[in-house]
Amino acid sequence: MDKIQSLFHGPVAVINLGLGLFYQNLQERNVPSIDVAWQPPTVSPKLQEILNKIRPLS
Repeated sequence: MDKIQSLFHGPVAVINLGLGLFYQNLQERNVPSIDVAWQPPTVSPKLQEILNKIRPLS
């Protein structure tokens, strides 16, 4: 069995990067996981403006 296929024959553990609802869903199903509060780096004021428009309102 090659290394890639061996990934699918054991328990699953997840590192979640910034997708809060996905992490919550994993926790509800008792999937071993950690949550990393990650956001893409801001490289310019224009990019920040675009991100602010697509970010869901809380």
